[in-house]
Amino acid sequence: GLVKLGLYSELARRDVVRTKALIAEDGFRADLEGIRACRRVMFSRLDEPSFRKIIEKSPDFYSLSNCRDLLFHAQEHRFTIEGIRIALEECGLRCEAFILPLHLDFESFGRQHPVSDGSLNWKALQAFEEANPDAFASMYFLWASRF
Repeated sequence: GLVKLGLYSELARRDVVRTKALIAEDGFRADLEGIRACRRVMFSRLDEPSFRKIIEKSPDFYSLSNCRDLLFHAQEHRFTIEGIRIALEECGLRCEAFILPLHLDFESFGRQHPVSDGSLNWKALQAFEEANPDAFASMYFLWASRF
């Protein structure tokens, strides 16, 4: 069988991590009033780059339940490309397909990093993310199976 995994990117969530730290410093609660107050403060502090980026780029910011998940989640695990590779290997899983964001030119990525055996070029994928740090802003998505 196959399992579809959705994992947060350490690199792509750097602004979320910074914002969560600032929220914790300000002591906002994860309830209706706390989330609304937090969003008001974020709008008033658009000079903070992390706030501005989340407000401008994340549709989750504008829904209370999604904002709670985005900025007030009690426990969040983030991964690197190499961390995913290691975790899959430790669990006896093989990546069958890494789903790449549609808005990027992956035909040229495939031409630049061809593989002959059909396996994923993890180092090339890591280099790609480093060159495009927001490529996996939503999540990494991949299909895996036991090997």
